[in-house]
Amino acid sequence: MWFLIELLNYYYNSVVITGIVIQGLQEGRALGYPTANLEYTSSGFQLQAGVYAGTVVLEGRTHTGAIVIGGNFKTDQPLKFEVHLLDFEGNLYGKELVVTVLDKIRDLIQFEDTDALIAQIENDITQVRSIV
Repeated sequence: MWFLIELLNYYYNSVVITGIVIQGLQEGRALGYPTANLEYTSSGFQLQAGVYAGTVVLEGRTHTGAIVIGGNFKTDQPLKFEVHLLDFEGNLYGKELVVTVLDKIRDLIQFEDTDALIAQIENDITQVRSIV
């Protein structure tokens, strides 16, 4: 798997991440919000953990994306990079994605239950739509 991070436009502080979609834990899918997981490695420029708004180019088409950079509070795994493509259905495994990270929405927080997490995801998606 390969992963590349570069500054796209310093003036706008955009970051572009290009990678191949790998299999994740499918936790987002279980909640009704499937995500495309990209292996996250440091390449001299590292984004902070959190939820971001951005765009995703897949096979020449641009999609709106809700991006999560972070780990699982229940495990001690390294940071992961995943993106939920809004209004998209399909198999992304093995596909190349070009993700532009535009704006941080919030820090990562731990939720008391699944209902609270889903409510926050829905709020995040509303914010992403207003930004992109």
